[in-house]
Amino acid sequence: MKKLLFFTCILLSVNAFSQITVSPDSAKYYDGTLVRVCGKITGTHIGKSGVIQLNFGGKYPNNTFTAVIFSDNTTKFEPAESYDGKDVCVSGKIKMYKEKPEIELKDPKQLILK
Repeated sequence: MKKLLFFTCILLSVNAFSQITVSPDSAKYYDGTLVRVCGKITGTHIGKSGVIQLNFGGKYPNNTFTAVIFSDNTTKFEPAESYDGKDVCVSGKIKMYKEKPEIELKDPKQLILK
């Protein structure tokens, strides 16, 4: 049992470090995959419900990728406008929303300024 637990921990740590980095334009090809997306934030938006959208690859609605921070997590992050125009990397699982890829950010460690 201890050996199984040991090898499971090793496999999980290898997977954590083997995360691939993709561009905002190619994120759509990685639906369901844990990745790091690096690029420039080309616009931000705060919805009526407090949801923050960090858009990459163009201004909304022509953006190619979005990092989303739902209202229950926004206090953990800097104000949305402080990210506008910055080069960043965001990490998480890609999911498609209205035919565009996005990553939900729950923890500031998922967003790194370059």
